[in-house]
Amino acid sequence: MSYSDASSSCAAISGKLVVFNSEEEMYEVGYTYASPYISAASAGWIWIGCTDQAVEGTFECEDGTQVDSALWLTDPQQPTIGSGRNCINYLYNSHGLSTSSCGDSYPTLALCEVDPIPDTTPSPPPQQAKYRNRSGFYSMAKDNNGSPMIDYCLSDHVMKTIYMKDKLHCAAECEKESGCMSFNYRDGKCELNAETKDGASSSSFSQRDGCLYYEPL
Repeated sequence: MSYSDASSSCAAISGKLVVFNSEEEMYEVGYTYASPYISAASAGWIWIGCTDQAVEGTFECEDGTQVDSALWLTDPQQPTIGSGRNCINYLYNSHGLSTSSCGDSYPTLALCEVDPIPDTTPSPPPQQAKYRNRSGFYSMAKDNNGSPMIDYCLSDHVMKTIYMKDKLHCAAECEKESGCMSFNYRDGKCELNAETKDGASSSSFSQRDGCLYYEPL
């Protein structure tokens, strides 16, 4: 789809194309929300909400920021200015941004940002307030060396187990469930936890191939 098609797709659900404000956000959001839909057909290209259509060479984003120079691909030609390359793709497989013609219609995904739906449920008592997370974003927890905790999940604090088609829907269930502070996801199995890594002992984690553990950002 073209940039215009992608932007219209997001607008149809009252959202906007995603904007990355840091390398960590680009990796976390791409891995968590885009990776389930990446295929050989799409080549991992994702439109983001930034262009230099207003001022050539100045890439303005839909949230009012400008593109962080650290997010471009390391290729010396990026960003490519001129030649009609006024829009930007996030190349998931290369982990960086690349300029592109806004009218390009090769297989590219639209990744949208949507404001959270206002919470209309009664507020919990003060002693339970820590259980509510309304940011809407989760990331893989990291070990003491700062590396993602891959193949480890929290085992002793599972409050509910359901089956969801992807991590995005699992995160949405945690967001809705009172008392959910984190979740495990593996092969469609979504486990909602009543605790986080900081509140659990190291023995509460078990090694399971393909299991991923997420906490609120």
